[in-house]
Amino acid sequence: MALKNSILIIILMFLTVITYSTPFFKQGIEEINYKENYGEYVNDSKLKIINFIPMKVQWESINDITTIETDKSLKTIKMNYESDNTNLNLIRKGNFIELSGTSEGEEVQKKLKIDDDPWYQLFVFSFTDFIFSDDKTRQYWVFNPFDLSMSKMKVEKISKEKITINEKTYDTFLLNTRLTGFMSIFWKGEYWFNSENGMYLKYDGLNIFPKIQNVIITAQDWR
Repeated sequence: MALKNSILIIILMFLTVITYSTPFFKQGIEEINYKENYGEYVNDSKLKIINFIPMKVQWESINDITTIETDKSLKTIKMNYESDNTNLNLIRKGNFIELSGTSEGEEVQKKLKIDDDPWYQLFVFSFTDFIFSDDKTRQYWVFNPFDLSMSKMKVEKISKEKITINEKTYDTFLLNTRLTGFMSIFWKGEYWFNSENGMYLKYDGLNIFPKIQNVIITAQDWR
């Protein structure tokens, strides 16, 4: 009897670990709505899972729509960016990003050189892989649609914290992101992710594009 009880306890512990580290998009959550508070005004935005095989994810805000396709480790391999007079398509081929489309109404076509580090365009989604890894820091690339360039960034695990959003408290991982090199002194941001399923819950920091201003983004509801 004691042996059976021990085996049962081990099985329950194993199942608990699996449930605890299951990403939100594997728990049936396909859409998360956010509120962006810029102080003078508030915008709504949305993260949506469009497809699972291949994984396609979309971020929709008041000014633009970004759609990405990722590999199994959530690294971006393709991207589409849409806003007024701009429609850009990007695809990773080795250590180059091939860019084509229109920017501000003008046709563009170019290759952007990167290195072996991952491309995380919607990093609020792709950080799910980082959160449940043993890595303490990770460097990655992100595309800037305003000057058509790639920027190297760094994310770091800072601590575990409890935060409250709309009177509900969550256990979270606090991550710090910043540009690499000398640009790191000019911008950084703090992100909070649900420690149970990796869902992006909050951001507090500067919004660089299209202009520099502070913003607090919080998850409102999901389904």
